[in-house]
Amino acid sequence: MHHLKEEGFIDEERYARIFVRSKFHINKWGRVKIRYELKSRTIPEKLVQKAMDEIGEEDYMKTIRELILKKMSEINSAETVEHP
Repeated sequence: MHHLKEEGFIDEERYARIFVRSKFHINKWGRVKIRYELKSRTIPEKLVQKAMDEIGEEDYMKTIRELILKKMSEINSAETVEHP
């Protein structure tokens, strides 16, 4: 394990950064859920915060808008089916 860490194969910061990017961009997770999951994996707060900086404010707001529009569309479709 020590050798793997020295060679950079095991790196908590790298893991945290990749985790944040993938969960945000692919899974559309929010900041609270991502932070919770990283903490549950015992990633130090300093690294969690550094990794969370990977999420830009503009991208975050854009994703929130997209998710709201998607949910509104789902709700409208469900109402149409229930009340023909």
